[in-house]
Amino acid sequence: MDKIAAHEQLLSRTMITGLRENFGNKIRILGPEDPDERAALAAIDLKGQINPHEVAILMDEMQNIFLRSGFHCTHAFHHEKHLDVGTLRPSWYLYNTVEEVNIFIETLQEIFDIMT
Repeated sequence: MDKIAAHEQLLSRTMITGLRENFGNKIRILGPEDPDERAALAAIDLKGQINPHEVAILMDEMQNIFLRSGFHCTHAFHHEKHLDVGTLRPSWYLYNTVEEVNIFIETLQEIFDIMT
């Protein structure tokens, strides 16, 4: 379990660092800023630039990357934060690789370039 936890931390750090470096203030990552204080997943606010449902569909079509989009069983939280179209949520586990996280970030950047 310690190896799995360490792998999850690596994936979380890769994702958070990559999102910050590539998107800066274009997106908002909900939850703790420190990757070591979170699971290897993130609810990402796309700040109304792109619909998270469309991004999830494009990720599937472009790279077979499967993401959740919407309210993730936290409707009241999303509405309180004025996230009325929901968020995008990648989640990673022991069967995922750092390369897959990087492909997710690169593909998200490609989608932003096309749609914004």
